[in-house]
Amino acid sequence: SFSAQAPKEAASLDDKYTAATPWPEETVLENEFRLIGYFVSGHPLDHYRQEIKMFSTHETNALLNVAEGTRVSICGMYKGASVRTTKSGSRMASGAIEDFSGQVKFICFQKSLEKIGEDKFAGDNPVILTGRLKFEGDNDGETDNRQPEIMVDFVDFVSDVRARRITHIQFKLTDDHKPEDVETLYSILSNPIYQGTTHAYIKYETGAVDADLRLPYRVNLTDEFLRLIDQTLGLESYAMR
Repeated sequence: SFSAQAPKEAASLDDKYTAATPWPEETVLENEFRLIGYFVSGHPLDHYRQEIKMFSTHETNALLNVAEGTRVSICGMYKGASVRTTKSGSRMASGAIEDFSGQVKFICFQKSLEKIGEDKFAGDNPVILTGRLKFEGDNDGETDNRQPEIMVDFVDFVSDVRARRITHIQFKLTDDHKPEDVETLYSILSNPIYQGTTHAYIKYETGAVDADLRLPYRVNLTDEFLRLIDQTLGLESYAMR
């Protein structure tokens, strides 16, 4: 005779897989780009949106509308940047810089390269490239085949410019933030390793409170510090000036 048997309880995911530490954001983005050629979960420049707005004169996708010879500053990250020795024996740097809107090629000849330093063309740190805009190709009125290129004569790291120019930071709190978010914020601000010279303020924009307060902290606006703030309060949760 047929006798029913109780179904075996399905194994939980916890039983099947060993718990692992989540990858850092940088690792996730790096692997996304390596595997599929573009970013999915975010963009490496997400944490630099304010600096890009403050320190750039143009976005890369707007350069075709700029007059040739104009001095421009583009804030972004390198794509394929390298320094090499030419056949004539001089040194030069070339590659592309990418912002949220696209990429533009650049070239830096030896005279400017000696002044800037070859180290400014290495690594993944966001930079500000400044130089004269030129175009390769023609625009015959019907078809625009021009390709913009920047003849670089100055480079600076975004973090260094931020440290020199930003004197105030204001944190924005809304009804979406939880009490533990505020506690974490104050814990970060009071940590001695993040102490610096930038004045800190807080702005409450909630249903019960609308107030601006100066905080008893001066902070150092390092990349690490701002990433912690982004992780705690969310992107665009502060304003710098």
